[in-house]
Amino acid sequence: MIIRDGTVRPRVILVETHGFRGAPTKAVKEVMEGLGYFVSDLGFAEVEKMSECYENDIRVLLAVRI
Repeated sequence: MIIRDGTVRPRVILVETHGFRGAPTKAVKEVMEGLGYFVSDLGFAEVEKMSECYENDIRVLLAVRI
């Protein structure tokens, strides 16, 4: 996972999760929280494709380093 393995720690991260590609929302959130970020779930990535986003766990997370 890029976030976990990267050496740069920006103050703010906006990330789209893809559970169907091995980056589920829960796991991404846990990694970011473990790195000291406060994480907010902003919801599905595309409202027009909400059913597809739900089925494939495609969400947007906002993380702010605290």
